[in-house]
Amino acid sequence: MNKNYLKKRLKYILLYIFCSIFFFVSSQDDNLKIDQFVNSFHELSNRKTPNQIYLQTSKDIYETGEDMWFKAYVLDSRYFTPSNLDKILYTQLLEEDTNKIVWQEKYEIENGFTNGHIYVNDSLTSGNYLLSVYTSHSFYKNTKKFYDTRRIIIKRNIDSKIIVKNSFNKKNYKKGDTLQLSLEILSKQEDNLYRAKIDAELWSNGEEVNHVIERSNKRGKALVNFILKKEIVNSKIKLKVVHKDKEEYINLLIPYNEDENIQFDVFPEGGNLISGLENNLAFKAVNEKGLPIDVKGILYENNKPLLELNSEHYGMGVFNFTPKVGHSYHIQLKNYSKDTIYSLPDIKEKGIQIQLKERNKDYLIFDISNNLEKPIQKIYTRVQVRGVVYNISPMLLKEKLRAKIPLKDLPQGIAEVTIFNENLLPIAERLVYVNQDKKLNIEVTPREGLYEKREKIILKIKVKDDNDNPIQGNFGLSVFDKIYEDENNKINILTYSYLRTQLKGKIYNPSFYFDEKNKNREKMLDLLMLTQGWRAYVWSESQLEGLDDSIDEYKKVVFNKLKGKIIIKGKEYQEEQFSLLIYDPVNESTSDFIFLNDKNEFRLENQQLKDAKGGYVYIKPLSSKAGSNDYNKKFKYKVKLEYPFQNINKNISNAEILYPILQIKTDKKIKLKPFKITSNTLVNEEVLLKGDNEIYRNKYLGKLDSLASVSTDYVCRYNIFNCVNHPKGTRGTRKAEIGETYHLNNGGLVKYSGSKSKFTEEDLLRKFNLTQVKGYYKTREFYQPNYDKESDPFPDSRNTLLWKPDIITDEKGEAVVSFFCSDVNAKFIGNIEGIDNNGLLGSKSFEFVVKK
Repeated sequence: MNKNYLKKRLKYILLYIFCSIFFFVSSQDDNLKIDQFVNSFHELSNRKTPNQIYLQTSKDIYETGEDMWFKAYVLDSRYFTPSNLDKILYTQLLEEDTNKIVWQEKYEIENGFTNGHIYVNDSLTSGNYLLSVYTSHSFYKNTKKFYDTRRIIIKRNIDSKIIVKNSFNKKNYKKGDTLQLSLEILSKQEDNLYRAKIDAELWSNGEEVNHVIERSNKRGKALVNFILKKEIVNSKIKLKVVHKDKEEYINLLIPYNEDENIQFDVFPEGGNLISGLENNLAFKAVNEKGLPIDVKGILYENNKPLLELNSEHYGMGVFNFTPKVGHSYHIQLKNYSKDTIYSLPDIKEKGIQIQLKERNKDYLIFDISNNLEKPIQKIYTRVQVRGVVYNISPMLLKEKLRAKIPLKDLPQGIAEVTIFNENLLPIAERLVYVNQDKKLNIEVTPREGLYEKREKIILKIKVKDDNDNPIQGNFGLSVFDKIYEDENNKINILTYSYLRTQLKGKIYNPSFYFDEKNKNREKMLDLLMLTQGWRAYVWSESQLEGLDDSIDEYKKVVFNKLKGKIIIKGKEYQEEQFSLLIYDPVNESTSDFIFLNDKNEFRLENQQLKDAKGGYVYIKPLSSKAGSNDYNKKFKYKVKLEYPFQNINKNISNAEILYPILQIKTDKKIKLKPFKITSNTLVNEEVLLKGDNEIYRNKYLGKLDSLASVSTDYVCRYNIFNCVNHPKGTRGTRKAEIGETYHLNNGGLVKYSGSKSKFTEEDLLRKFNLTQVKGYYKTREFYQPNYDKESDPFPDSRNTLLWKPDIITDEKGEAVVSFFCSDVNAKFIGNIEGIDNNGLLGSKSFEFVVKK
């Protein structure tokens, strides 16, 4: 072996070692760079609200006088697992139009779930209501978009007792027009109703702007007239029709030319139109209410027709073309006379483009291309779902490359695929909905059938994941008359979690994309992703950077504990150390002492609210400088509580409530009015006291009244009641006894019935320096008859046959529930939905008929 050969071989070995070390060091540097980049993004995603809350209700439509049952799922907003961060669920029910709060209570959250109940009071008017919930980790002072609400319809009667036929005098209206509404008022038998009272209100953008009252004539007809002085968008007429003991409520939207003002937007795939590169351009057309409009149009290049375009789904569509710098492009819509020419975004001369070319169960396949001058570009492809990075890969891009992104480890939901340049600056992005099959598959047997009145139904529930593994999970099930279903408000845990809370805007009919009957739903779902625009994902950097740096304690609106402090007025108490006596009159063993911090602040714990569930707990400040039994002393120190619902009302007015667009778009921000106790606010067990017949909320206040109202009545030795000649305490005087008869000073007789209470509830609390705090609201048990053991001669008119919010499947993924049909012969619908501990979600509906 010659020396030249050895030198040559040694040279290659040294070169190989050098290259290996170089690429190893380079790879290590790249890995460090990627780790820092990912950590930085995860820190940014920590700005997002930790929890979100889905509300499941026993049905969609309620009649006054009924019970509304609900279940709250408090979920980690990234992984959709039950959250243990929150302990108190602050709940409000409010009128959607007027924002009047008709119910608010605190409910206990146990391991991420709340099972609640609300009584729908007879005093409520028919209309739409919002059931909204707030927790310490779901609602903050900087909240701009609010999702944790569910629309409820309340009606006086589901079965109309009055028929109201109506017609407008014009097909469409505009501002300044005179509206004439023709009405015909009929009975259920379609007889004319004479002198029916028609109370008509004109509403615009959530405010009442006019009000008239009319009467029907002998033919049952009437006319309602309004001059439309405001814009017609989001305007309606509210009708209340009363005839004798029957009444009917109707809301009528005022028609206008919805297509006159079209909002037409285009969305380049990847974010930009790049000259010389093939581009997909998606578009979306909606009217002023946000409702989709099907459109047809032509794309022009330098004022010459290039191609035709048509919307495919809910006003959305997509077409493909290759733009060129220096050329002008615009779209003209057909059959529209106003604002029908729309320019395209500026064409970038150089750039990088991303296109989704193919997808299957295992991979997303993208084409990444560029027209940059550098022969090789180093890029990074990142995939994140709900603020968690699942994949990031460095790549070398020449003119074009095909990238395969594995789907195995990604959860179901919206994935953001972003291309970064070598300096880790974003240059292209694509939203893709992935792994729609990763969910809980729920089977309910028997799914459908025909049943007799009062027949027992046994449902067998079986839950599996996408790999056919049995799943233990937590589920809620309701079975109710289908007439109480709102066809336009099909919201479930899938649509709420995967779409509604993940995108910036409002989504039209999100349930379409999860209904397996819609065979083209995956294609249309991808079209929805294309029309969300550049960085529209709520978990993208641009959205997260708009949030505050961190979620600190001072940014919270409500807390897991009730906060309070001692307010001191007298100087003699400024240096005094106070404590608090926490007293539960129902369970005296739960009484406790709380010591305050150096600012005289305190917290009421979750357990103390739990101990007082369904009642009240009382707080009394204690100081060694004041006698605890000095009832007549004017206290110079008192307890001041922070009222969570006042804080909620103040901060929710700054947030936009985002609800899916179902029939009409509502862009207004809901501003809540200060809460006022209404007639439907429930009270606890009452105690009737003698005298003025004062009603107190509970027995404890009755006891306090007895203490405060200690009788000073007496009789003298001559049996004269409160004798003026012999004052109390003189020789021979004694206490007056109830039921005894005494002489009066004027010579008459009286049968003594005791002293009269002269204290109101507020008087008693102030007199004893007590603060009353309501505990958790106590939910009632859902009633179910058992016709196996008992018979009932009375009609069974239940329209909700079952509400069971606490179904837990076993290790085989199975559970069994049973219930009895009522005497209502109708089609019934069952809805079951829930989660497992790994964040998989599931929802299923079934129907059956109860025959006559």
